[in-house]
Amino acid sequence: MTNESFDELLDEFSDIDRISTAEKAPTQQANRRPSLAQRQSRLNAEGTRLSKDTNYLSYAGVVTLEPEQELEWKLSGVQPEVFRELQSGSYDIRDQLDLHHKTVDEARKLVWNFIGTSMKNDFRCVRIIHGTGKLSDPPAQLKSHVAHWLQEHKHVLAYASAPKHMGGVGAVLVKLRKSHRAKETNRENFGLKSG
Repeated sequence: MTNESFDELLDEFSDIDRISTAEKAPTQQANRRPSLAQRQSRLNAEGTRLSKDTNYLSYAGVVTLEPEQELEWKLSGVQPEVFRELQSGSYDIRDQLDLHHKTVDEARKLVWNFIGTSMKNDFRCVRIIHGTGKLSDPPAQLKSHVAHWLQEHKHVLAYASAPKHMGGVGAVLVKLRKSHRAKETNRENFGLKSG
C-alpha cells in the first residue's frame, strides 16, 4: 500500500469515533458454575461423541414430579397381577441403591451401574431410594430423573413407589427383565429348545 492510498483510507475513517470501554456490555463471570441444564447438555453431547460411554440414560424430557407424588409405570404387556405384586412389595427385594446426598450426574451413573449389576446377578426386583426431594431445588429433582431413567432403561419392566413400610414415595421398587442366563436356565428346566 502506498502512502497516498493509506492517507485516503485514513480520510475515509476520520469521522468514526473510538468505542469507550465504559460502553462495553458486561460479560459473564468466568468462574461461574454452569447451570444444571448446561451440564446436562454437555453430558448428552459428550455421550453421543464418546463411544466408550454406553450409558444412554438422558437428561432430555425429564418431567418434574411433586415430592409426594406416587410413581407407577409398566411396559405394555406386563400382566396386571405382576404389577399389583410389585406395588404391594410382595416380591423379594434382592438389592437396593440409596441416592441420598447424590448429585443428578452421580445418580445417573449409579442407577446405570446398579441395574447392570442387578441383571448380572439375576436380581428380578430391586429398590432405589431417591428421597422425596422436598428440600431440593428444584423439588423432587432426583425422584424426577430416576423415574425418567427407569422408563428409558431397556432392562426395566415396571416400577412403582414402595409401600410405606419400605420407603413410601421416597423409594421406588423396580421389576427387571430376566437375564439371558435366567431364560436359558428356565428353558433347560422345562426341556425347551433355545431360540
